[in-house]
Amino acid sequence: MKPQIKYTKTGEEEVNRYLSEQKDLLEEYLLQDKYIIGDEIVEITGSDIVEIKQKLNISYKKPNRYGSLKLASYLYAVFGVIMTILGITYPYFRQIMVSNKEQAYIILAGFFMSFLGIFISIYVKYKEKRQNEIKYRKKFTNEITLV
Repeated sequence: MKPQIKYTKTGEEEVNRYLSEQKDLLEEYLLQDKYIIGDEIVEITGSDIVEIKQKLNISYKKPNRYGSLKLASYLYAVFGVIMTILGITYPYFRQIMVSNKEQAYIILAGFFMSFLGIFISIYVKYKEKRQNEIKYRKKFTNEITLV
């Protein structure tokens, strides 16, 4: 059940101001689109409003609240797999470390390079997602204000 919304006096004034600004911007947009030199009146029809609404696609998407939880779960899974593999191979690695240190250093370097590569790819994926969200928000803001 949706809760009832009640505006305060200042809240109602701000909503009316916002709606008035949006209406002015809509009219300005339509004037640029429909005005012909010499016309005294520009008629705005319902289909004009529907067309602009479809053009601008004014909508609101709820942000995904589980994005960071999903990222954390992937990181836990990756670290868990790595710890398990290390736990299983530790005796063998220790034996290699005692008998052939150069090979052990190569294995360690390969492990850290792989880990760094995975970590950087996860980081880049996260940053790209954030960048897309920022672009969407800018687009959403621009579409709402008809800029």
